[in-house]
Amino acid sequence: MSTKDQHELENMKIVLCMRNDLPSNKCLNEMLPQLCEHDVYVVLSDIFLESEKGTPSARDARFYERDLVVDHFFPLLDKLDVDAPLRTFKKLEKDFENVEIRILGHINGNQAYEYLNSINPDVIVSCRYDHIFTQRIIDIPQYGVINAHSGELPAYQGMHAPFRMIMNGEENVACTLHYVDTGIDTGDIIDIAYVKVDKSKSLFWHKDRIYSVGIPLIVDFLNKTARQEAIVSTPQDSNKATYYTLPPEELFQEFVSRGYKIIDVTEYADTLSQYGIPE
Repeated sequence: MSTKDQHELENMKIVLCMRNDLPSNKCLNEMLPQLCEHDVYVVLSDIFLESEKGTPSARDARFYERDLVVDHFFPLLDKLDVDAPLRTFKKLEKDFENVEIRILGHINGNQAYEYLNSINPDVIVSCRYDHIFTQRIIDIPQYGVINAHSGELPAYQGMHAPFRMIMNGEENVACTLHYVDTGIDTGDIIDIAYVKVDKSKSLFWHKDRIYSVGIPLIVDFLNKTARQEAIVSTPQDSNKATYYTLPPEELFQEFVSRGYKIIDVTEYADTLSQYGIPE
């Protein structure tokens, strides 16, 4: 682990690990204006698990969250240089001088390890990122690795936590900020924020709101760290932990049969409209 002078940090090196998709891009649009005092290195993953391609609902989610936007919509906006409230990855990097964005292979590979070591970050933030960090990656930043998990921990560890919480009849979905260890969503909890479930809204809408309430938790952690303030965290109770895998297609169909929507075309169009629709 690197050593630095123990005084108030006016500037930190922050690595943000995210997916190369629409929800991650929206998170960056909300987060980067609040991190102008720091050097920010955004590492995007374009690696999808095979299980995420195996069911119709999973393939639909990938199409709307990544393929349509990253392969078609964003390149069109970049070509036309559209000005709008939300910006593509390319435009974010252009507009924020303190930000570098790159697509990188597996976070535990030698290329990523060498890249992160060359940065010598103070902290790594995982947000909507699927890779499990090995100990040699966790040991690089002085202030550790944190993750914004889209579910309430420890009860909803693993994949598709918002879906599971809604299916289980929870009144709220949640974003949990926690330290990362070598387990899956098992590190000490820093904070939790909640969003009330709205049956009239889609799963896509709920996931969007979850990360929106999680961003203030991330920024607060970074601000406290920059000021050398103590971070209070709580170990998870393993007796209350449940780990979820990717739901089978039958469960997605049951979700719809209960009156819920996985994605709503109007909500989706409203999101895209914030990037500017070319004339």
